[in-house]
Amino acid sequence: MPKPDLRISVISDVHVTQFGAGENKFKNALEFHIKKLPKSDLFLFTGDIAYQLDSWEDSVCRNIYTSNYDFILNTIESTIPADTPKIFVLGNHEYPQGNTDPALTNKALNTWLAKTGQPAMEHVILNGFHFIKYPVLSWAMESSPETEKWAMNELSIALSTDPENPVFFVSHIPLHNTVANAGKEPSSFSEEFRSFLTKRPRIIHISGHQHTHVLDEKAIFQEGFTSVSAPVCAVGYLTLEGCDYETKPVFGFSQSLFIEVTGKVVKVFKVDLVSQKVVGRPWVIDLNEAENGIFPYGKKRRFEAKRPEFSPEASVCIRTDGECVFATIRQRFLSFDVCVEYYKLIVTDENGNEVLAKTVASDFYNLTLGKNYAPEITFELPGLTAGSYQLRVFPMNCFFAHGETSLCCAFQVD
Repeated sequence: MPKPDLRISVISDVHVTQFGAGENKFKNALEFHIKKLPKSDLFLFTGDIAYQLDSWEDSVCRNIYTSNYDFILNTIESTIPADTPKIFVLGNHEYPQGNTDPALTNKALNTWLAKTGQPAMEHVILNGFHFIKYPVLSWAMESSPETEKWAMNELSIALSTDPENPVFFVSHIPLHNTVANAGKEPSSFSEEFRSFLTKRPRIIHISGHQHTHVLDEKAIFQEGFTSVSAPVCAVGYLTLEGCDYETKPVFGFSQSLFIEVTGKVVKVFKVDLVSQKVVGRPWVIDLNEAENGIFPYGKKRRFEAKRPEFSPEASVCIRTDGECVFATIRQRFLSFDVCVEYYKLIVTDENGNEVLAKTVASDFYNLTLGKNYAPEITFELPGLTAGSYQLRVFPMNCFFAHGETSLCCAFQVD
């Protein structure tokens, strides 16, 4: 096997606070990449390494802190060799949470500039590879025509200067409707910018912000170019697209990416920092294929991906507790080759009318921790009044597609 031309450690969404949250996981992440993985040519931090907030209870931050940066930089200095390049990307949490006051926003930007020692927008060339670094402009994640024009110009220069290798566009925010959950918030990029990228297949956009799980295949997307979402490293919940993750957040995860470039092939390895393992199959981006219009991680995956099926041992039962109704699924599947990320729960009344349809996440995220699916998992069926009902449960893959098998259960609500 030829030695890779470039190796990149990607760390995102650490969210180290002024009161110490995230410190241990950040240190653990750096130590794993240094001690357990091949030597990186670059450490890429794709935004939100710092978290500017006054307290967990206060949704609006009115101060800018530096102690979180001091810990971050001291940890980097004591862990990563001094001669290993680092790129810092400016995210939204380096600005004051919930606050777009111009003076405080400017203070946050100046603090980031002083602490990282890097410009917010930068064209970096490392080992002959081009990296175009792009910031957000405030907590509200704005972009601007001027910054987009700069990025398009620098990307064009990089592509013309190097007609063979991938060109990396790195930002905290992804483009709308690319990687998982990218579309829930207002777009930080214009349609003109998106159109520019889709005509340039050698561009690989690496972003953070989405708090994706490495087993979620929606964390990579191709449509004329490639988008890759880096997972959450420390403080923050997983974003489980399509279900109620905000009301029932899942915490406790720490993950990262490790990228190898060999010729025109880019491999993206998925790292779980809790289990201290590289997990799953790497994503493989072949630029020869991309330049010929072949994008294996495009929209067609939704229709071509394998669909999960329940095994005969699976079942569902109903339990009531006062006015609350709960469905408990016995999680058994025909194959573990397909990740069951979601369930579709459909409740119909005695006349066959649909009264509840709900998408919920399985506990697939624990698979990276060396665990199996829990024997049973329970979900609430809200809003059901007295009457007779039937529940159908479908297992779904990451693209919300289900197979032919379902579980059925008739029940009564008094």
